[in-house]
Amino acid sequence: MLNWDIRSIVLSIAAVQAIIISALLLIRNYKTARLSDRLLAFFLLTISATMSEHIAGWLGLYEGQRLTFFPFGETFLFAPLAYLYVKSITNSSFTWCKKEWLHFIPAFIYFITHLVIFAFPVKEKLDILSQLGKYHWYEIQGYGNAIFFTVYLYKIIRHFRAYLNWLPNEYSNIAKLQLHWIRNFILLLSLYYFVFIGFSIASAVNWYNYNIGFWQYFVLALIIYYTSVTGYAYVQKYNIAFDLQKVIADSQLSVQNSMQLPVIEVEQTTDPAQRITSLPSVENTFIPPAKDRALDPLKIVLLNHLQQNKPYLDAELSLSQLANQLEKPPYIITQVINIGVGKNFNDLINGYRVDAVIEKLKKGEQKTQTLLGIAYDCGFNSKATFNRAFKKVKNISPKEFIETL
Repeated sequence: MLNWDIRSIVLSIAAVQAIIISALLLIRNYKTARLSDRLLAFFLLTISATMSEHIAGWLGLYEGQRLTFFPFGETFLFAPLAYLYVKSITNSSFTWCKKEWLHFIPAFIYFITHLVIFAFPVKEKLDILSQLGKYHWYEIQGYGNAIFFTVYLYKIIRHFRAYLNWLPNEYSNIAKLQLHWIRNFILLLSLYYFVFIGFSIASAVNWYNYNIGFWQYFVLALIIYYTSVTGYAYVQKYNIAFDLQKVIADSQLSVQNSMQLPVIEVEQTTDPAQRITSLPSVENTFIPPAKDRALDPLKIVLLNHLQQNKPYLDAELSLSQLANQLEKPPYIITQVINIGVGKNFNDLINGYRVDAVIEKLKKGEQKTQTLLGIAYDCGFNSKATFNRAFKKVKNISPKEFIETL
């Protein structure tokens, strides 16, 4: 007879939900071939497997030691899956390479070791476990688990923070790209980490009652409840291509080049077209921040393009698109905007959009059209982004500005 109680019911519901959503993700993946769906499906399954060890305990399935040392799962498996999942969401071109298997070497060792010992008859298995205890096997596995989880949680947080810092220099509308649900997912993982470490320390000082461990696995249930729903609902509409290693490499290359290249002399002329032709092969040249005289011609071309062609009216405008329009590499345009103009890409483009809105307001278009409609016409794609950008530029809200007209 299974010993059902509120704890086993709460965790079992989460485990069943993980299995159902995983199946739906894999079915959707069959049609769309999205790596993020596969990674989330396996992450949810490994979380539910880790939880199942304690569900089995509360249900009384450990009687007779039948399930002792069964490899239900550990952070060795779900921590790298969480990391790779975050990478796949922030980079739509992320693909599975052979090197990704290296993340799972500890998980492989864990599963092989547990399966081999689990396969022995109960009496022999308990003798083996007793011998392992003399060599501090459980302490070694526990410390390894804690260190491994620490490393991967750090990698996840570092990656996502770098992504958020990268966004304003790549996209003009970033509200929907900030992935708040991924931030919440990371917060839940962090909560589990601190609870996990707390219980590990507590068990080292004084072995706690098995029932108290419910709260550690209740956090895993929360991760399942939240991530399975939000992850399945997320549709990757934008071609996000954040590669942290590439960003770091480009940054290091920029620093090296800035120390090696001489100052670029620019012929003084009032004709922007003539001034830009005086630059030696700017497509393959990094422009050193300390030598920003070379930025002037490109800055003039950039600002003229924004004023005359109004690319900022496209709500989906990105740095790559703007660079293609100017027929220059994106990193050159980034240098022009950051150093020459003194802003990031997001602030520059939204500044032009705010000016376009103000121009329409001065013409009285708010009398025949809603304020949000005007904002959409000028390139904004959300009310919150519009209000935030307007207040950043004018230090007052759009409604307050209208009252001054």
